[in-house]
Amino acid sequence: MAKVIRNVFISFCGIFAFFFAGFFFAGCGVDYSKIQLSSDQTSVELEVGESVDINFKIENYQDGFSNKVSVENESSIFSCSAPIYVAKDQIRITVTAVAGGNGVLNVKTLEAGKSCSVDVAVNQYSKTLESGNDTLYVSDNTEFVP
Repeated sequence: MAKVIRNVFISFCGIFAFFFAGFFFAGCGVDYSKIQLSSDQTSVELEVGESVDINFKIENYQDGFSNKVSVENESSIFSCSAPIYVAKDQIRITVTAVAGGNGVLNVKTLEAGKSCSVDVAVNQYSKTLESGNDTLYVSDNTEFVP
């Protein structure tokens, strides 16, 4: 009789543990289809030496989702700061213009691979203008001098 009660008790505990584990795992799932990554700016225009903060938001953020991102900058016209995690669903990246041209800043979540792109245009103006043997020097602080 003691063996039967023990086996029933063990079976009952096993069934309870199975249901509890199923409830726990079903309640902790993250629905990746609802999560999106967006930025407050779709494009920025800078001059060499200027900086701008770009804020990224994880739309429909869910507890259990990692807010860590990777920053991809394949161009040499601007540099990026390391991501600053302002809140669970907000990230700030500072972009600094280095040289003239156009490029794209790509930010991607490490979990689920959600991505967002920002076009970056950098203006760089020449400080000299040459024509034959004549050179014209241009500066913010001086008059035009031929």
